[in-house]
Amino acid sequence: MGEAIDITQRPNASAILKLLLAVYDEKLSERYSNLDLGRFYLRVAWVFRGMEKGENPGLSFLKGLMLEIERQFISLKDALAKGKDELDTFTRHLSSHFESDRLSAEIKSRILPFREKFTPEIDALRNSMADNDSRIAAFGALMDEYQSAALGTEGVGDGVTFGQYRSFTEFLLYLKRGWDGIVTNEREAIEKATHYYKEAFAGGRDISPGNQQIQASYLIAELSRRIGAYDEARQYFNSTIKHGQKYIYENRKDPSRTALARKIMELAIEQGRANMKALKATQES
Repeated sequence: MGEAIDITQRPNASAILKLLLAVYDEKLSERYSNLDLGRFYLRVAWVFRGMEKGENPGLSFLKGLMLEIERQFISLKDALAKGKDELDTFTRHLSSHFESDRLSAEIKSRILPFREKFTPEIDALRNSMADNDSRIAAFGALMDEYQSAALGTEGVGDGVTFGQYRSFTEFLLYLKRGWDGIVTNEREAIEKATHYYKEAFAGGRDISPGNQQIQASYLIAELSRRIGAYDEARQYFNSTIKHGQKYIYENRKDPSRTALARKIMELAIEQGRANMKALKATQES
């Protein structure tokens, strides 16, 4: 990734790569900062936004579709992996069932023959799941090929090749195969930023009470709203207003300390109303 950085020839792409390297470096720390990770990804989103201005609306829509397909594929892989775990759990329970010391010899004589019948069926099911692993890997490669072909040179960037790749998007998709911290567009970057800001907000280690807490809550709400997570945005807008009101009341004798909190609260109320309209529209559709 570092070798592809060229500030002179590729300023925007290089800025994104440098920020992603900062994310990678931060994640190497045993006690990494969720707040810093959120900030890095938010800056990546800003760069993507500047690069995508004037982009073909159809291409933007296609990127959204690609992201949704990728999410569904990840869900599919998780479900299959969970199936393997469930089979292992079932096998352990079944084995302990036959080996129980609390069963009489007469009962064991009736049930033990079934252990031999269960064994080949479980092995066959496990082999089938192993075959699914190879099929999923092949399907994942096909997904990558499909994304590259669909986005092609019309991906993020200036419509020109990026080294040996047809576009910067194709290069990022290649990197993403090896590290899920890679993002390929503004929406993905905002999703990552939102995740880490939420982790920082919940942890309480990186964000101090007061104005910083109120700011973080509002930022999470606004970022959630921008990616269509309206219900989650509603929760954080309400949290912003709640903490803002409490902070303003506790510091009511010091207007200078509450000025920022008042401004954020006003924005939270205004954007919260817009978010509720969007939420109701999605529920009615």
